[in-house]
This record gives sequence, structure tokens and C-alpha cells, in this order.
Amino acid sequence: MNKKVIYFILAVATVFTLGIFWGLQSRGNQGEAVPETREEVKPAADRLEAARPQVGYPAPDFTLTDLGGKTVSLSDLRGEPVYLNFWATWCPPCREEMPDIQQVYTEKGQQVRFLAVNLTGTEKSVQGVREFLSAGGYTFPVLLDEDNAVAEQYQVRAIPTSIFIDAAGVITYRYAGAMNKEKLEAALEKLKP
Repeated sequence: MNKKVIYFILAVATVFTLGIFWGLQSRGNQGEAVPETREEVKPAADRLEAARPQVGYPAPDFTLTDLGGKTVSLSDLRGEPVYLNFWATWCPPCREEMPDIQQVYTEKGQQVRFLAVNLTGTEKSVQGVREFLSAGGYTFPVLLDEDNAVAEQYQVRAIPTSIFIDAAGVITYRYAGAMNKEKLEAALEKLKP
């Protein structure tokens, strides 16, 4: 191969990598530490400001339908810790994390409410989502965000994105990227009952 072509490829790869790194660094509060005590959560007056989907603020309420046609509202789950996962079938990192999510759901699904929010507005069909879940043996609850409004409400800019909400309804941790079993269990352990 010609040296000029090799140098060109290396230059393009470097620019691309720096662009990805810069984009990840400018994302904001993703990966923020979980507050260790309730005192570290934003004061009530600050939280009364428009509900923002950030760590330390109340999780915005939403209502979606699951694959069985049942309506689920986040506000109905107050008093229970909740794990939200925004995903799509066409997303390789989402596919990568699904087996670990299923394993942790099987082990801890009685202690924490798992809600996998499918960005249905980006899918070819709901039937395709059903087939994907069935083929993988995934049994955790899946909600359909048919117009991607909840993803927009939670300012999801990349998928998968995981959001951990304590029993008081406060977002304690937010993570963009594929979760593995260890990361998921560690984040779930810090949710307040």
C-alpha cells in the first residue's frame, strides 16, 4: 500500500477518534457519582425548579404501554427503586448489554423495578421488537416509546442510556453506554429502598 494512503487513513482515524472523545467529554452529568447521603441530593427548593432529568433531581413522570398493552406510569412506582434502560434492537451496544441485564433482572427483579424503554419510533415495527426479545429469551418488562417522547424528556442523546431512580423518585445515577453485570449490580446496590 502507498505510504500516502496509509498516512491519510491514520489522519482520518485520529480525527474521528478525537471527535468521539470530545463528544463524550461534553455530555455533562453522565457517569456522575451516586450521592452517598440524602443531604447530597439537591435541596427541595432547587428540585422544585422544572423537573430535569439529572442526578439529584426528581425523575420526570411518564406513562407508556408495555408489549402486552398494559399502561405503566413511573409515578405509580414511587416507593420502589427503578432501573430505566433506553435501548433499540438495531443498536449493537444495546444488544451487547441485554444478556447481563437479563441475568441481573432474574436475580434482583424482586428488589428493583426494571423498565427497558424501547425507542420504538426508531424501530421498523413493534413485532420486530417482540421477535428480538423472544429470540434472546429476554423477560424483563419492556415499554414502548412510540414517538420517542420519553427519550427526549430524559434527554437521551446516545443509546443505551441507563438511569437509576431511588424509591423517593430521585435520579441517583445516569450512564450512557453498555452496562455489564458488575456495573449494573454496583449501581443497583446504591439505590435507596
